[in-house]
Amino acid sequence: MASPVDILCANAGMFPQTKMVDMDPAEWDSVMACNLKSTFLSVNACIPYFETAGTGRVVVTSSITGPVTGFPGWAHYGASKAGQLGFLKTAAMELARYGTTINAVMPGYIVTEGLEGLGEDYLATMAASIPLKRLGRVEDIAHAALFLASEEAAYITGQTIVVDGGQILPESLEAIASI
Repeated sequence: MASPVDILCANAGMFPQTKMVDMDPAEWDSVMACNLKSTFLSVNACIPYFETAGTGRVVVTSSITGPVTGFPGWAHYGASKAGQLGFLKTAAMELARYGTTINAVMPGYIVTEGLEGLGEDYLATMAASIPLKRLGRVEDIAHAALFLASEEAAYITGQTIVVDGGQILPESLEAIASI
């Protein structure tokens, strides 16, 4: 075997925006392959290394979209990200025998090139809808992932950490306006 794998970050993802009425099966399959199947394939490929080492960490990048929220045009994306969490639960039980943990980070709105392309006004509206009144940074996700990959998280498996500045907490826009 080649060098051992200590930590796997399953971070592949794509999110073309297509409403269901316009979506063809090929696009659905492409998103599922990138977002969900790749998670399975990468974890599965690392099992021999985890077994040999008797330890390992897997951090999956999921999303709040799918498991917690929905967004028009992202039915395939949401389904793939919810599917990752279903996979995570069983994988946690199966990987435990190798001393390996698997957990997920579920980002909310994070500033990326794609998000910046929506324009400053749109980003300001998005930030205003979040209790912490800002969009997330890539570093916010990295800190959560680093924790889950650390020895401090050795007894945490099959869990998710939502990193969204409180985005999913309010029941309404009125609730946001009151803070």
